[in-house]
Amino acid sequence: QEAEGRHRAVIEIVGGMYDAAGKPVREVFGKPVVLRVAPGDQERMVRSGLQYQELLPLAPGRYEVRLVAYERGMDLRGGARQWLEVPDLSAGTLAVSSLFLSTSAPAVGENAAPAEEGLRDAQAQRRFKADQSLYFQIYVYNPTRDDQRRADVVLQAQLRSGGALVAASPPQPVALQEKDGVLLPET
Repeated sequence: QEAEGRHRAVIEIVGGMYDAAGKPVREVFGKPVVLRVAPGDQERMVRSGLQYQELLPLAPGRYEVRLVAYERGMDLRGGARQWLEVPDLSAGTLAVSSLFLSTSAPAVGENAAPAEEGLRDAQAQRRFKADQSLYFQIYVYNPTRDDQRRADVVLQAQLRSGGALVAASPPQPVALQEKDGVLLPET
């Protein structure tokens, strides 16, 4: 709807968290989002989408998050679901987080390489153009370290399609860097 030179919409976002058996583990969450977008910003917002975050403490286990968004007064709705695993770090064994996906801005010009500082979140869309680079990040938890705080942990990325191996990186040592006592992701 257009009002006062802006596009206005009320998007209702509702979600739930479910365990591996499909049973809810938390109360339903969500909120209405009131959008008042200037005409020049509408195209950018349609391209990039809206982000929604919800903080839910979870015990170790496998979960599915389900979200539905719909526009009040319109017949527009969409939904998404994603499985995630919360590792049990209390056991002290080596564990890794889920993958976090990013893409680069397309390279411009002949022999141009995408800049890492131009990374964009690609977690939701999971669609990539041929001229983009795909980056992923994971966190490595509980590595065994020697007296010099070194660990003998390596990562290898494998890209598969329909079960077939498409590409694989050479195994490489994990950096295990920290900043202000907080573990940094491996990229």
